[in-house]
Amino acid sequence: MSVSRVQAGLTRRGLIALALATSVVVAACGKTGTVAPLAGVYHLTGSAQPTNLELRTDGTFTLRRESCASAGGLECGAWRRSELTGSSQVVARDGLYWPTPDEFPSAVVRTLSLRPHGGELEVVGESEWAGSFTQRWRPGRTCGECAGPLRESREHPCSEPLPACTPPASPTP
Repeated sequence: MSVSRVQAGLTRRGLIALALATSVVVAACGKTGTVAPLAGVYHLTGSAQPTNLELRTDGTFTLRRESCASAGGLECGAWRRSELTGSSQVVARDGLYWPTPDEFPSAVVRTLSLRPHGGELEVVGESEWAGSFTQRWRPGRTCGECAGPLRESREHPCSEPLPACTPPASPTP
């Protein structure tokens, strides 16, 4: 009888250990710094020019602002998800221009945080020139077509891929 109790105790301990190991694995799944939940292509609502952002699952992004009056703007960089706060941030670097409110159409930013908000992407930023700002980015890309005597940009949905670019190398400490 004592052998059965020992075997039963080992079996219970084995099952408990297996359950604990399984719960650790399940809890860890998806919590390895992945950036997939926000990955996708978005366009900035209320912008004077078509402005698009592609967040890639590899932690890089491309930002493209089209303009009929100039060459527009193209930025590349990195972003990461914070497991502690659940939000995501664009990795800060010197000289990162971001489309800001119309008073400052593009400014160097200090911080940018990203989070999903009702099917859209909310970007909260801070710039020395433009101050604090909040933007709504909707899923999908928009393209511009220059028309009229003032070469205004007429925005329309499109599926063309954003231009490829390589993020600048991060400075080494």
